[in-house]
Amino acid sequence: ASLLNFSQTHKAATPEDRIRQEGMDLIFVPQWTAFNMGVTALQVLGLAGCIGELQGNNAGYSKFAHGNVRKVPSRTGMVLLYFPALLVSVSYLQAAPSENGRAQLTAGLLVFHFGKRVAECIWLHIYSGTMDMDFMMPISTSYALTAALTAHQQLTVPVFFFQTQSSRDLAQVGLALSLIGQLGNFYHHWLLRQLRSEGPKQYCIPSGGLFGLVTMPHYFFELLSWLGLACVTQHLSSFLVFASMLSYLSGRSVATTQWYKSKFKDYPSNRRHLIPFLF
Repeated sequence: ASLLNFSQTHKAATPEDRIRQEGMDLIFVPQWTAFNMGVTALQVLGLAGCIGELQGNNAGYSKFAHGNVRKVPSRTGMVLLYFPALLVSVSYLQAAPSENGRAQLTAGLLVFHFGKRVAECIWLHIYSGTMDMDFMMPISTSYALTAALTAHQQLTVPVFFFQTQSSRDLAQVGLALSLIGQLGNFYHHWLLRQLRSEGPKQYCIPSGGLFGLVTMPHYFFELLSWLGLACVTQHLSSFLVFASMLSYLSGRSVATTQWYKSKFKDYPSNRRHLIPFLF
């Protein structure tokens, strides 16, 4: 009888009551509709993004561009990678409801991220290579879909989910992480530009900032910004986006470390790949 009463009470409770009673106010897990299960399944598959990079099947851009494939100039390719995602993000920002400000903040952070990347690709980076056409198209589509998914899924989170103190605290932490990540990412991109602008357009061992600790500090800060965005949205999907980014960029950073070591005999042996002091 007690079990029956518990079950009836549990079923009668509203979603808001369940969240508050069970302390589930940090990560919103959506209802398992066919759409959400399909999206989640694809995102879980994305967690294997590091495998190709670790096995030598590297994405075809920058120092890993392939030989006999159709190519575009690196600057053109990089702008086209991010510009569709920027358009998607702007459209969601314009349509974002102002009920609690979280949808506007999410879309605004997406606009800032992809807008920054487009601006950097046009005015900051110095390129000397090419990008594979068969890499550019699917990745550009993937970024646009990521922006749409992140902004759309945030709209499905109930308003009351953001009304607890822990939720507000997590949003503030997320905003701080996102801004730190964007600033750190830009700073290390600027350091790379300084290295390329001081001499011929060829690769050298990066230095300055966190380059003394890891091969790819700009990746590290980019991951901080994606983790911050996930904390702002508080949706499971956004944390899976961060996890897939972590997987791919971990593999890419290992591949890049190996590339540097193959080109420069004096490459620092104690320099980590991605996360200072850890990895």
